[in-house]
Amino acid sequence: MQIEQLNVEIFGGCNFSCQMCPQSKEMGGREKDFLKTMPFEVFAKVVEDSMSYGLKAVSLHGSGEPTSHPELEKMVGFVAERNLHTSFFTNGLRLTGKLFEKLVLAGLDLATVSMVGATRENYRKWMNTDSFDAVLANLHDCREVMRRHPGLGEFHTRHLITQPERKEDEVREHIANIIEPLDCKGEIWMMQNWAGQYSDTVYNRFEHAPKKLRSCGRPFAATLEVRAGGLNGHHAAVVPCPFVLGKDSQAVLGHLDHQTVAEVLVGQPLAKLRQAHLDERFDDIPYCKGCDMLADDPEVLAWSNIPGRYVGQSKTSTVDYPAAAILTVG
Repeated sequence: MQIEQLNVEIFGGCNFSCQMCPQSKEMGGREKDFLKTMPFEVFAKVVEDSMSYGLKAVSLHGSGEPTSHPELEKMVGFVAERNLHTSFFTNGLRLTGKLFEKLVLAGLDLATVSMVGATRENYRKWMNTDSFDAVLANLHDCREVMRRHPGLGEFHTRHLITQPERKEDEVREHIANIIEPLDCKGEIWMMQNWAGQYSDTVYNRFEHAPKKLRSCGRPFAATLEVRAGGLNGHHAAVVPCPFVLGKDSQAVLGHLDHQTVAEVLVGQPLAKLRQAHLDERFDDIPYCKGCDMLADDPEVLAWSNIPGRYVGQSKTSTVDYPAAAILTVG
């Protein structure tokens, strides 16, 4: 058994309600059992237990906003002290220059900022907040932090194509309005349907991919996905992938607040999931049925200037997650 990448969500809620995310009010919001704050002692247990399996990288995110956790700096330092690559995803509204500097000095390697919408108008439409200018201002301050502390840590941006019919124009807008002014690295992906929950997503992978589905590879990957919350009062629920957001309760493989990593990895829920993927019986798994990650679409990565990324890269089994994460810095 090997775990090279740990995605451990530290806060289950979010201060945004983006329309393309199951956290959104339009989608009914996230299940209450998963809107929790992970206690530091549970976080430390999960990280230290995972280190027994060859751990290389830890991302302090899942589907919530990590900058909302009051002990984020402490958690970053805990991971960095163990010589593990440290990162997280954020919407950037609370990632001020002051906070970013504290995190970089604590050992943060990478913060990836989601900016869906390359213009203020499109950003407001998709992320349901008029925060485009505020986030850009934060990132300009973060850029100054990077200049003061060269080589210690950095931020990237991540965008999703919102109008596939004008994909190339949207890529150019993102580069012109965000990448070039910030002098930063970034990536632009096509949207996903969140384990089949978005039937009317703006981009239908099934129309662009071979009709025969294949395993996404995640049940067999050396990546452990841990939520902040869990069922029946528990924290640290293990789930198969990040795209079960909104269906977390259906996808729980165990809880690391009271179980060990080994107990979860040899448990019946994961064994059942793996066998279904081996047999290509995807409809047997409620959170896999209809998921567009099963479609091998060569167009999902539309653009990137990050070393190790390439146009046509899949978000599934073709990505070496730890290597991809570590390659993004430097």
